Amino acid sequence: NIKVSEVDNYHLYPIADNSTPNLSADRLEYTLSNFYNFNFLSINEIKDIYNDLKVEKNEFNEDEICFSSLEKAKLFTINMIKNSKIYVGDEDRYSMEILSKILLLALNKNIITESDFYTTEKDIIKKLYLDSEIKDKFINFTKLNKVIISNKQIDDSYIKIFAKKRYIDPFVIPYKKRISQIDKDIKKLIDDFVNSSQNYYIKGIYN
Repeated sequence: NIKVSEVDNYHLYPIADNSTPNLSADRLEYTLSNFYNFNFLSINEIKDIYNDLKVEKNEFNEDEICFSSLEKAKLFTINMIKNSKIYVGDEDRYSMEILSKILLLALNKNIITESDFYTTEKDIIKKLYLDSEIKDKFINFTKLNKVIISNKQIDDSYIKIFAKKRYIDPFVIPYKKRISQIDKDIKKLIDDFVNSSQNYYIKGIYN
């Protein structure tokens, strides 16, 4: 008995998801887990961050997951930017682009179908190996271990790839402001990331 109107707009539930750069449960989940996955913070440090969080009204009078202390907000933000740099790193952008092209080719050649994406990676890879062209491309993809960059497109293997820059500017309750409005070093950290260029060519290679 849930109405479509109750679930078709995530802004109805800003704690679950909201607009960048606010903090929501969605962003919090992958940010904290990656602090651990990337070995940036220990479990105890992550627990301390989590325990510092409270739901309060932000500057727009909307419910948001906010920090109780500047210290924990700063620790969170510094490591969040480390995460964000990995999300849009040259290796990440290039590998996603090449893999998407391989899968699109497999779709266009009817080697896989959209329903295959609801199965497993192993199932899809088995099907990719059924076509010699796609098999070769996929094997070459799995061998990639380095990217080189260039300001010029030397040949067609060099490509420009632009990716969304994910970041969070958390609200700090005692200050009633975003951390970027409180700490100039944090503001510079965020600004440098947001303004970093992706306007160059990348090529993946393997040794």
